Amino acid sequence: MSGQVLATKLFIPVLQPNTLRRDRLIHRLHNGLPKKLTIISAAAGFGKTTLLSEWVETLDRPVAWLSLDSEHNEPVRFLLYLLKALQKVIPHAGEGLIPSLLSSPPPPIETVMVNVINELAQVPDKFVLILDDYHVLDAQPVDQALRLLIEHLPPCVHLVLSSREDPPLPLSRLRAKGHLAEIRAEALRFLPNETEDLLSTLMGLKLSHESISALNNRTEGWIAGLQLAALSLQGRADPESFVKDFTGSNRYILDYLVEEVLQQQPEYIQEFLIQTSILKRLCGPLCDVVNKSTDHSGQETLKYLERSNLFLIPLDDKREWYRYHHLFAEFLHQRIGNRTRENELHIRASGWYEEHKLEIEAFQHAAAAGDIDRAETLIAGKEMPLYFRGAVVPVIQWLDSLPLEILEERPVLNINYASVLLFMGKTIGVEEKLRSAERELATYDKNDRIRDLTGHIAVIRASLALTRHDGQEIFKHSQLALEYLNPDNISVRTATTWLLGYAHHLLRQYEKALQLYSQALSAGKKIGHRIVTISCTLGIGEIQEGKGQLKKAEEIYKLTLERAGEPPLPVAADAYLGLARIYYEWNDIDSADEFRQLAECLAQQQENTDRYLACRLFQVQMLLGSNEISSAAVLIKDLQEKAIEKQFTNILPEIEKLQVRVLLHRKKLSEAESFAHAKNLPEEMARVLMAQGRMAEAAESIKNIIEMYDPHYEAREVIRLSVLRSIALFYGDEREKAITLYRNLIETWETENYIRSFIGDGSHTVELLSALGKDDTSTHYGKKLIHAIKTIQQKNGSQGETDGNTVPPLFEALSRRELEVLDLISKGLSNRDISETLFISLSTVKGHNRLIFEKLQVNRRTEAVAKARDLGLI
Repeated sequence: MSGQVLATKLFIPVLQPNTLRRDRLIHRLHNGLPKKLTIISAAAGFGKTTLLSEWVETLDRPVAWLSLDSEHNEPVRFLLYLLKALQKVIPHAGEGLIPSLLSSPPPPIETVMVNVINELAQVPDKFVLILDDYHVLDAQPVDQALRLLIEHLPPCVHLVLSSREDPPLPLSRLRAKGHLAEIRAEALRFLPNETEDLLSTLMGLKLSHESISALNNRTEGWIAGLQLAALSLQGRADPESFVKDFTGSNRYILDYLVEEVLQQQPEYIQEFLIQTSILKRLCGPLCDVVNKSTDHSGQETLKYLERSNLFLIPLDDKREWYRYHHLFAEFLHQRIGNRTRENELHIRASGWYEEHKLEIEAFQHAAAAGDIDRAETLIAGKEMPLYFRGAVVPVIQWLDSLPLEILEERPVLNINYASVLLFMGKTIGVEEKLRSAERELATYDKNDRIRDLTGHIAVIRASLALTRHDGQEIFKHSQLALEYLNPDNISVRTATTWLLGYAHHLLRQYEKALQLYSQALSAGKKIGHRIVTISCTLGIGEIQEGKGQLKKAEEIYKLTLERAGEPPLPVAADAYLGLARIYYEWNDIDSADEFRQLAECLAQQQENTDRYLACRLFQVQMLLGSNEISSAAVLIKDLQEKAIEKQFTNILPEIEKLQVRVLLHRKKLSEAESFAHAKNLPEEMARVLMAQGRMAEAAESIKNIIEMYDPHYEAREVIRLSVLRSIALFYGDEREKAITLYRNLIETWETENYIRSFIGDGSHTVELLSALGKDDTSTHYGKKLIHAIKTIQQKNGSQGETDGNTVPPLFEALSRRELEVLDLISKGLSNRDISETLFISLSTVKGHNRLIFEKLQVNRRTEAVAKARDLGLI
């Protein structure tokens, strides 16, 4: 045998000019030096060799490098190259062994390795031995030689192996003893900032930050994929479109994966990869069902793929579930080649998932196979529709994709379509789909199935009426639904029971509402109907709050949020809003506003409902309570415009009440009186009477209003109105009567920690509270109320203060939002720019401008900026 070796196999690869320095990985390699062995294991194209070349340049010790190829499967050739590599750092290493290696027969490989180890043990200086591309070897004697070397590795040597698959070495034992450092694909993937540096800085591509991020996500940080994408991008006129469409079918990706990955595998592995590429997740038993082209076990094949680093990513610590790298999966999917074959694979997968009670995945594969009958059955589910169990997006996407003629001839699909739209908070198109279903059902013979579908349509109409808070309509359609629905349709009947409870709630029949909520809640828990469970819990909480039981309501609202999950479903918005009301009542303003904002975020996810406006309406109440009248006025105007635009007529009376209160705050009594009278707002008329000094009339009017409420179930309203009446009595020369009423309220509700209802803004209740007498106001609760009044008065009194004496104070201070708008005006932003910057409507910006000009007593933007600078506001 010749003793010559190819010198280039011993050269350290030269780094390319556009190589990105990866300090975080170099640091990890340095940290591994005290151990015996470092393994760099990942699929083709993850930059293993490049990383080692870069690391070598930073080392302060010599490096022996051997680039392996198939000829090194012959043990003597491997040992000969190994000794030649060692001679790069130890000039005379193994000189006495080489002649015996070249003799015939050569000595046993173990004998040679023992001599190599003994010789290395005499070396005083530390060095690194790198064996690159170890995966090309498939020779047990070489593996045994390496095991012997690692087991008895002298302290001067640190061994590094790079490979596309884990070498057949005792890695677990080395890992347990702390002798092993590892860098795998997850660490080798490019981070978003590294991708940006590679594409923009080193390769000179002009891409937006969003496109770079998308490309990084698409390739999952696979370096070869990024480089191939960059190659494809060279000279393109529209690189952004290319990035958007970049998939595993890109010709450069295809060529690379065919040559470097697929063709290197046995035929049965190639077929396994192609057939299982339809799966988003893989496990052994599922693969056995989908891939029928081999007798090899699916689980064993997956373990082989993982060991071989074939773009397989484990999804759990038990190594039961995996997925393919996205680009690799797309590349494999392209090679199925036959639509009929692909459909059959999806049907096999769907059957396996259904058998294992994974209905969402079963539906997705049925839909992918184009099996409409099977998909329709799976959507309906055995106990409740699939979209109530977390499959809203796949169901709606599939329904959206169906041709109109298919929907029209399948009433069940149209009914489910309408139902899932409502579940998503969308009302547009619901009635149209229900009518289409009814037209088709009219052509069928009447039977139990048709009656049940008719009942389902009624349920959806009841839900549609719910978005308008129309109690009578909800009641009518819910009753009809329960009449038609099959007794064994537990899921829909349970939802209908909740709807009927909500109808009674709206109609102020609270006892019956509680009974139905409890009934639906119990049934919902049994069948796992999450939406009904959350909604019933919320309804019970609202009734408890109405009864004045704030602490109990707080517990129930928090329980609602627990059941809503994380992140919470949009239906939980009202639970957050309920907590905001309670904490505001307890005078915890910061917590109240935090809960309000959380409610608002969830409410924004519900299209075509008034829940977002309800959140902003509560914000108006908070602004009025803190004397931010101008901000409240602007927000009210914006809410009114939106309510009219969206036709949320049920919320308009609450908006109009607050409009009257703003007019009263601004001493515009005649306007307030006319408006309250025109809108038929009895409570606001009483407030106008109080502002006019007609206290006796106001007290009598409020008494009449109180009598309209149920004192047991509507205690919160009774408390608020009773405090208002006690103020009217107190200032209307019926002081004793007022004090008695006020004292009784405090004594009755002290345990619930009411504050805001008892003190309002503090301007009227301070004298009333003081008049209670020392015994009442010296209690802990009395002191708490007095302290709350003083805090509110101090905060409200500080509005509009300035730190200079040369400029007279403003008549009314600018609010925080007005100051923000003013600052943006001073920076030259247009009204539209301000609207986009602050995420408010253009009409709201104009409203702020008008109030700013009014307060600063100016007519133009330039005058406002100059005046504000004089006042030290900007």
